Amino acid sequence: AELADLEQRLRTTMEHAGADLQVIGPVRNVTDTAAYRAEQADLWMRSSMQVNALARAHGAAYFHFLQPNQYVPGSKPIGPKEAAVALAEGPFCYRDAVEEGYPLLIDRGARLNAAGVNFHDLTSVFRSEPRAMYSDACCHFTTPGYLRIAEAMADAVVEGLKQAPTP
Repeated sequence: AELADLEQRLRTTMEHAGADLQVIGPVRNVTDTAAYRAEQADLWMRSSMQVNALARAHGAAYFHFLQPNQYVPGSKPIGPKEAAVALAEGPFCYRDAVEEGYPLLIDRGARLNAAGVNFHDLTSVFRSEPRAMYSDACCHFTTPGYLRIAEAMADAVVEGLKQAPTP
């Protein structure tokens, strides 16, 4: 209840802030968080499709990657030491947003692939990695984590360029 009240006060403040749209963006009254997340996932997907079209129009390759996140269920074994750094509970942690939002992004990513966008879901890149890959309770990685992601991205780009039609 306290979180809902705080969110409503923030929304009311933003509606009456008087700042221009360049600062706050369009004001929207959101009462259904699930619908809002789906709407944002659709916007994310359409934006990727537009960037892909722009890249293709100019003869450039486009690759879109969804980064891993520790709150994606089953994506990584997290031991007690990593959990102490990488997992948080409570109303302001990222867990709910990831658990509710990432399935939408994964779904939209599959749609991107079906539409010809070179999309890569990296959420399972740490699936069998016992070492600590997360450095905080948000979404940042340890050096080995960044290196593993970079390797996966490089592999995808190399493979994608091999399969790309020559101009």
